[in-house]
Amino acid sequence: MSEQPQAGAVLLARPELLDPNFDTTVVLLCQHDASGSFGVILNRPIQNLSPAKMLPEADWAKEVPQSVFWGGPVQETRMHALHAAPPTGNDALLVLPEMSFGGDLPALARFHADGHAIRLFMGYSGWDSGQLQSEIDLGVWATTATTARFIWDTPPDQLWRRLIGQADPQYQWLDADPECN
Repeated sequence: MSEQPQAGAVLLARPELLDPNFDTTVVLLCQHDASGSFGVILNRPIQNLSPAKMLPEADWAKEVPQSVFWGGPVQETRMHALHAAPPTGNDALLVLPEMSFGGDLPALARFHADGHAIRLFMGYSGWDSGQLQSEIDLGVWATTATTARFIWDTPPDQLWRRLIGQADPQYQWLDADPECN
């Protein structure tokens, strides 16, 4: 059996994973326990969709100009946030040092306006109890550790190829190939 995933790890879709929802995706695992797992896809920005376009009536949405990301196929109409603020509120979790999931979006937009990192997602990726481990055991996901700084500093379109070789040596050549995403 392969290693157990844990919150803060990234899941990297191997080429063997044929689900188009997850082709060459990097999923940050936000929670993993006996009840199941969930995370967000870090490398799927939704082109030309900003928070202000989605929520024109929300003043806070104008504070976050970057693209919204597609977090996964579960609850695709709900917005979630990764941010560099400490977790505050009942729905916030510390995922990595300097990276939390969830929280009050207007407060996080003000935090972003002060120069702190935030990334917004529509939907998330989720697995029932034991489902993710079964998929890892089948070999369709590779797992590796990373840091918040690496996630914030690496362009989303480079995340998968930069991490897959770290997770699985047979794919190290992809990091050197500029054509691979």
